[in-house]
Order: sequence, then C-alpha cells, then structure tokens
Amino acid sequence: MDISAFKKSRTSLIVALFFMAGLLLFVFSLFSAIRRSDEVEESQLRHIVDNLQLENKILFSSIESAVKLESKKIESGARQLLAPEAGTSDLISLIDVTDKVAAIGIISEDGEELAIQKRNNLYATYYYTSATDSLAAVTVWDTREKREVADSLVGNRMFKGDIFRILSSQVSDKPLWRATSDLPGIAVRQGLSASMLVTNSISKKRYIVIFFVPFKRIMTNTVKVGYQQGDVFIFRNDSLYYNFDGTTDSASGFDTTQYFVMWKDIPVKKHSEAINTWQSMGSHDSIRIASFKSEGVSYRAAFSPVVANHNGTFYALVVPSASLPTLFRSKSGALVLAAFILLLIGAIAFTIVYVKNFKKVRFAPMTPDAVQQMIAVGESDLLEFKSTVRTNLHTGKPGKEIELAWLKSVVAFCNTEGGTILIGVNDKGQILGLEADNFQNDDKCLLHIQNLIGEHVGIEYLSYVRFSLLGIGDKKILVIQCAPLKRIMLLKASGKEQFYVRSGPSSIELPMSKVLEYVNERKKTF
Repeated sequence: MDISAFKKSRTSLIVALFFMAGLLLFVFSLFSAIRRSDEVEESQLRHIVDNLQLENKILFSSIESAVKLESKKIESGARQLLAPEAGTSDLISLIDVTDKVAAIGIISEDGEELAIQKRNNLYATYYYTSATDSLAAVTVWDTREKREVADSLVGNRMFKGDIFRILSSQVSDKPLWRATSDLPGIAVRQGLSASMLVTNSISKKRYIVIFFVPFKRIMTNTVKVGYQQGDVFIFRNDSLYYNFDGTTDSASGFDTTQYFVMWKDIPVKKHSEAINTWQSMGSHDSIRIASFKSEGVSYRAAFSPVVANHNGTFYALVVPSASLPTLFRSKSGALVLAAFILLLIGAIAFTIVYVKNFKKVRFAPMTPDAVQQMIAVGESDLLEFKSTVRTNLHTGKPGKEIELAWLKSVVAFCNTEGGTILIGVNDKGQILGLEADNFQNDDKCLLHIQNLIGEHVGIEYLSYVRFSLLGIGDKKILVIQCAPLKRIMLLKASGKEQFYVRSGPSSIELPMSKVLEYVNERKKTF
C-alpha cells in the first residue's frame, strides 16, 4: 500500500483550490476591465487630445509672443505706420515666426492701417492712410525682393467702426483670440485672430495689432497630430461646420468660405451626430468626452476648444470604439484572453473531475511480484498476514472469530496510517491460498468480504477498503488494502463498538476514553 499517495492527493487538492482561486481572480479582473472599458477608451482619447492641445499651445503661445513683441514696438514708438516700407523687412521676419500665420495687421484709432500678407513665396503689404481710403497702396514682394506684381486682392479693410470699442472693453496684458476673422485683403479667407490693444507712449494714439491664422492651416496641423483611425474636424458655436479634412484642397485660390456649411447641411452623418452630442453637454470650456451611435456603429468623441479657455471654435475627434486599441481589441490581447479562457475551461473541467473523484481513494496497484516482495519482508505496522477468511484451520470449520480477526486489522489500519492485509498467507509467510475457505467461486468470495465489511464496519467505508483476489503460482490469495481515515472507524460486533489502532505488527483496542484524544492528535497529521 503506497501511503504517500493519500498525502499527495491532499496536497493536490490544495494546489487545485489555489489554482482555481487565481483563475477566478483573473476572471473577476477581466470582467472589471470590461466594465471599465469606457474609462479605458476615454483615457486613450483624452491622451490624443492632450497631445493635440499641447501642439496647439506651443503654436498659439509663439503667436501670442509675436503679438506682444510687435505691440511693444508700437508702444515704444519704434513702429511708424507712416513709413511702412521701412519696417516691412522685420514684419516679414515676424510673419515667418510660424508657418501657420498668414497675415499681420496694425490699425490706428484714426483709421491708419498696415497689413502684410504671406502667400507661398509672396509677401504683399497693404497701407491705408486714413479711415476714408477705399484703395490701398499695395506692394508685393517676391522672396523678400521688392518688385511690381499685378495684384487685385485689395479691399477688406480691418478697420471697423466698433473694433476699438470692443477691444477697449477687454483690456488685457495677453492677446485676445477671436473665433472668426477675415484675412486682411481677402474677405473670403477666414480663420482665428489674436489681437492686442496698445497705446503709443509718445503720440498717445491707440493701435490694435492682429495676427491671423487661417482655419485651413489649423486643420492641416490638426489632422497631422490627430488620430489616424478617426476623423478630426472644426466647428463653431454659431452653427457652422468647417468641411475640410486638411489633406485635399478643392477650393479655388484663397476662398475658404465654401468649406463652411450649416450644421443642418453637414454631409457626414457621424459628424452631425457628434455635434448633436456636444450640444447636449452642459459645459464646453475644456476637453469633453462622449459616446454616441451613428448608423449602428459606436463612436467615442472628444471635443476641445481650438484655443484653450476660449469658447467659439472647437475641435472634434471622432473615433470608432472598435478601433481603440484596448486589451480586448488588440491581437496580442485577444490571444492572451483566448489562452486564459482555455486555461479557465481546463481548470474548471479539472476541478469538476477532481471533486467528483476526490472521495475515491487511490490505491497502489498490486502485482504478484510486488506481493511476493512484501511477503518476503514480513509483517509490519503496514502489513499483516492471515491464513483464511473464515475457516478455523484447527477445527476445519468456519468461525466468526476468524472473520473478526482480519476485520480488526482493517479497522486498525484505517484508524492509523493505512496498510495491507494478505489473506491466504500464514504467519511464517507461506502462501496457503484460500482453498480451506471453500468458496464456490471468486465472486462468492468477494461478495462475502463486502457483506462482512458492510455489516461490521459500515457500507459508507467501502470506498476506503479495496479487496481483490490475486493469483500467485497455483494459489489465490485475498489482498485487502486499507486507506487512512481522518474520521474514526469502529468495529461493530456482539452489540459493541470497538476502536482499534495499529501498533507495530499488531492491532490493539483503545478504550473509548482515549479515542477523542487520539483523534485530535491524528487530525494534526492530515
């Protein structure tokens, strides 16, 4: 009998329980992650928009610095609009501070106006001497070399009757961003403008410095920084949508007004749905994330002011939820998930089989060679020999005391460390066989053993006692293997219950007063 097999089964159960606990924890984590998928998607989308805002912050900060620099020149009297050509070169350098600035304008409160516009390699300056001038003095520069070039883009003065009143009410040491402005000289080209009101310290005259950034250039930058699997577009809170993807320019010349359409006429349905979702939000002054569906597809959308803390013009980043690379949507994540699901299924199957078979005690197989080796070693605390099942060899007749003798050993082995009983072998190790018991056949013999164990021990213990017939040479012996029990086993005979344990090669009876103490000590070994 391999006693270590029982201890190993106990260890296996503990390992299996820990294994299942780990898998259940993993499954719980997976379901928690699924429930948190909105947070994961929002985090990724917010990260993309944060990068876009960072790029824009750098862009707009450089423009604001340039506006302040030009304002300082006017304040100190270094900039004189009466001699525009003298300062054209430094204005050209200033307009080159970023490739997003298309024009710079300077207006005095009495209507004097100077503007410089950049178009590819051409720089055009417009100068108006007073508020009543209808035509400008136009000079066109080709790669900073002055030459005469035919130019019909005259008009669209920046000077307006109320522009100084508006800016005067918003005096600040920082440039003011306006949501929609017309490019100086070209009324059909629109974008954002950063303007600042400044007073000449010498003449005490007020001036406004304006830097202009076209929407088209903003969109080109936005698409470059935006998410490649999503859509990025610009819209305004005055119900206009900028229908330009930043990659293809179908407009003729500088006319960008044709890109603006009313919200109700937006050609892309998911963009229209995104703006509807944005309208339902309570606040629009910072990044906002939302979910919506369009034509059966789920989308995540991020909305952000084009200029931080300035409502009026907004970015929208619209991304299909399925394209966001969460753990469950990436190939590697799907493989990991599939592997763990298979592992979980295997673990559940293993646990079900293990639990179903846990009560089935595993006995070491008995072969004729193994039994002969056991006989050669002799009786011990794990092995006992009995000559017959029921026959008294002295009288030649069946005797109850013979049956109870090996039943006592069964009880003693089960109450201790387990063991094996070989019936058909005498005390000297001689193989006698079972002929003296005179059973009609093998089945009758095994049925008799089963009935005796059920009667004197209990049928509930049959799974802990294995018995079989084994042929050795021309003889048959009965092999009874007993598994150790955590609970106690009693022998019932003559109206009494007796408790036996194994002590060396003998089975001894313990009084009932000692049974509880013995069982408590025994539990510590399990």
